[in-house]
Amino acid sequence: MKHYLLSGIMLVAFTTSSLLWAQSPAPDCPPQITQADAFKDKGRALMEKQAYKDAIQAFTEALKFEPDYKDVLMDRGRALMELGRFQEAKADFTKLAEMDTGNALAQIKIGDACFELKETDSALAAYQQALAVAPDNALGYERLYGLYDNNQQWEPAAKLIADGLKILPENLNLRLFHADILMKTGKREEAVVVLKKLAERPDAPTKLFLNLATALRADDASAAHEYALKAYERDNGSLAALLLADENLDNGNTDKAAGYLKTLRPDAASSKDIVFARLRLDVGRSDRGALSGHLEQAKQLDPRNPEWMLKLAYVIEPLERDTARKLASRAQALYEETGDANGVEKAKGSLRKFERPADAP
Repeated sequence: MKHYLLSGIMLVAFTTSSLLWAQSPAPDCPPQITQADAFKDKGRALMEKQAYKDAIQAFTEALKFEPDYKDVLMDRGRALMELGRFQEAKADFTKLAEMDTGNALAQIKIGDACFELKETDSALAAYQQALAVAPDNALGYERLYGLYDNNQQWEPAAKLIADGLKILPENLNLRLFHADILMKTGKREEAVVVLKKLAERPDAPTKLFLNLATALRADDASAAHEYALKAYERDNGSLAALLLADENLDNGNTDKAAGYLKTLRPDAASSKDIVFARLRLDVGRSDRGALSGHLEQAKQLDPRNPEWMLKLAYVIEPLERDTARKLASRAQALYEETGDANGVEKAKGSLRKFERPADAP
């Protein structure tokens, strides 16, 4: 699922033992601050240091003094989520939602925990409840749209965004989701119109320009190039670097392509897309040494996917025809294993092509 806010964070280990926590007094605090508040503040400070285990202990101490402390239940639930303790987090968020039935964020966090627990129906119900109590909650629309999108439920996704735009007509994310659903339901031209209008906004994000560059690449290369450049100017490590590298490879400009690939962050595109671009660069430079290493890396990314094997075969064939034949043969064997007759014929066709002289039609 394209979960729009949840993300993995590197954990930082702290050595404070649970025994010391059990024996330690409440942190020093002015008389006007309660013991629960003191432990809450300590837990939040630990959260900022990503010391989630110790933060949980601090929040637990706070709840011993005030079992129904709403802020602490939310904080502890978030810390538990960071450690992957989703069932415990769900319990904290549920208790909070039961005490505060109008708390949309509590419902959203229940949905997040249920999603991680693969309780899709419960996640759906929680996100819907969040919007029921707060119809103007943008995060609720984001989460629910992500769930529909993950399940390829385009009809309810489209209705959700239409309803949301009636309440939040200028919300940028909802507008982006509107364009996204148009694109995924085959209404590409309408999607491009929406995206171009959004690109005029001063708060237009880099991803918007990337979406336009990708959408226009097939039939308006000039406009696609301009949008890719705008994205690159904002973030030269983004996917724009790969788009511009591909564009230059198409035109035979290997040096420019190499320059763009150098700035590309590893997390900005899929590993397959990045290694495929590097293979194209190796072929363009006739660099067999680099190609050998990149090809091994590429094969390991999806070793039992015949489509991937054929894609690799075609990209390296101008430089390594024998290796391309081996990849096509591998693809044929994989198709045969799954009984895919059409795939087998496609692989055989590739082999026949690779057997012909390089200058043959």
